[in-house]
Amino acid sequence: MPPSVPKVAICPDCGARKETTASVCWLCGVPGPAVPLAKPVLPRSKSHDDETASTLTTIAILVAMVAVSIGLWFESRGLGLSFIVLVTPGLVRMLIESIRGRMEGEPLTLGEKIEMLFRSTAVFAGVLISLSVASAIAFFIFCVFSLGRMSFH
Repeated sequence: MPPSVPKVAICPDCGARKETTASVCWLCGVPGPAVPLAKPVLPRSKSHDDETASTLTTIAILVAMVAVSIGLWFESRGLGLSFIVLVTPGLVRMLIESIRGRMEGEPLTLGEKIEMLFRSTAVFAGVLISLSVASAIAFFIFCVFSLGRMSFH
């Protein structure tokens, strides 16, 4: 016996989904009949293939980042270390969100993982640059005031 599919419709005013038996839209509050959807919306089933694909994409991204880190490390230790420090917070966030998504039954796609990695890395880079600029300004001010107090005889 197939699972019962709720009758879903769209509010003609705001476009929100609502049951066809509802007399008022839950989002905008406009009374009136809803426009039925042409195709019923079925709940997404949890698939073993989705989980396997999600795990494989996570592993592929990790392997790629480790390979780039090793390559940069052997080319230039400072560049490799900078890359590792910059990318690690993004990788950790991507791993945590990927595990959370799989546990909730909605695994992340490859695009979502890559976007999360780049956004997290960009935010972390912005924080590092801001801290570097603030440190340089503080160091400059400290040096100027320290030199002002010194007397050269």
